[in-house]
Amino acid sequence: MFRGFLIATALFAVFFLSTCTTINGGITEFDKDDPEYQSVAGMIQDPEFRQGNLPVRTLRVAVIANEWVGDDFVLATFRDASESFERQVGIRFEVTLFKGPKWETRSFAYIHGALREFRVEHPEYDLVFGVSLAYDNDERPCLFGSCYVGMIDDGRNIALLTLSPQIILHETGHAFLGIWHSPYGVMKPIPEGEYFSVANRRRILRNKWDDFRY
Repeated sequence: MFRGFLIATALFAVFFLSTCTTINGGITEFDKDDPEYQSVAGMIQDPEFRQGNLPVRTLRVAVIANEWVGDDFVLATFRDASESFERQVGIRFEVTLFKGPKWETRSFAYIHGALREFRVEHPEYDLVFGVSLAYDNDERPCLFGSCYVGMIDDGRNIALLTLSPQIILHETGHAFLGIWHSPYGVMKPIPEGEYFSVANRRRILRNKWDDFRY
């Protein structure tokens, strides 16, 4: 459905972040009071909202992480992201963790190449994450003034150079939303909080049953 794109989450990106966000190929200024861009945070307990999340979909998720990253940390972070995603759109993660002794790169191109090879051998997974965390705190995945921390390719392979529920939610959101970013919330280029907008949620629900394996 969404072919040929790479989407990056930036820690900061001086060249393309502004008060405007690109939507449908154009630059649009958003009204922060527009109900379409309001957070769903206050709607989570509403019975009609919760009914709209049913039935729940379970995504089979493979996570490949560095040897030196603790299993408990990785699994707990994905569990937090899964619980938030399920509350908002009725989609949860079933995570299988793989540890790679040679997983020492900070290159998005290399990680995505490795994830594509992994997917050929393991076609049963809906999403494949490569988590490559810095061994040294001085390591910075920066390029031309931008520090990118997450990127998804057109095969729903997601490379992460940092790990938090917000980054997982943001990149997983792109799997259902395509290239779209939002002016507020977790789908901002620099995510704010964990919640999707009303418009994001509606689009994710529309694409909820997409098969990412093909």
